[in-house]
Amino acid sequence: MMQEKNVLSQRFSVYSFALATGYASPGSSTLDRLREAIERLSAVTVLIAKPGFRGSCRILSRYAEDTETGEVVVGLNPQLTAAVLAQNEYLRLDFEGVRKLKGDPTRLIHSHLHWINQRARRVLLLSTLCEYVYGDNSVSPSGEANRKAAVREGLAELKGLGWSIRKTGTEHYEIARPAQPPSAYAQRRRESTGRTVTG
Repeated sequence: MMQEKNVLSQRFSVYSFALATGYASPGSSTLDRLREAIERLSAVTVLIAKPGFRGSCRILSRYAEDTETGEVVVGLNPQLTAAVLAQNEYLRLDFEGVRKLKGDPTRLIHSHLHWINQRARRVLLLSTLCEYVYGDNSVSPSGEANRKAAVREGLAELKGLGWSIRKTGTEHYEIARPAQPPSAYAQRRRESTGRTVTG
């Protein structure tokens, strides 16, 4: 029997969403593009495979728009809710941290490290990090040296955000994600139930 899952839903204006993602003064064309992006996201199907279960579902269980107020309501599929609530392993992009990043290589490295959980440590090759940024290895020796230098600078910038970056070999780096403060959702849940919720 399938266990009952929590559902996360959120109501927001596209304008406030644009501000949260980094747009300073979004115009109508920007808001239209974001609205279309959310609509496309509602059609995305993912495959879930875990012990005792295999199946597919849409990322969003609900998408609706109030055309009078311009607000939208999105609901995350219950099969994916556990990931957002950090009940198991989870994917997380800290947008506050992303906005602090200056270099493009750093942003790309940061986005590819979403699979590292809080306080978890993983050892990665410098060549793997280069692939995260540049995608391929077909480059001259001098070009490869420049790429590695850019990636090292990106790692130094990540370290400034609280990530632990430690060189463990000639081209091996141990990378650890910092502990994150509780999300707004976790704070609300704790206040309403008196229980600690990781989020």
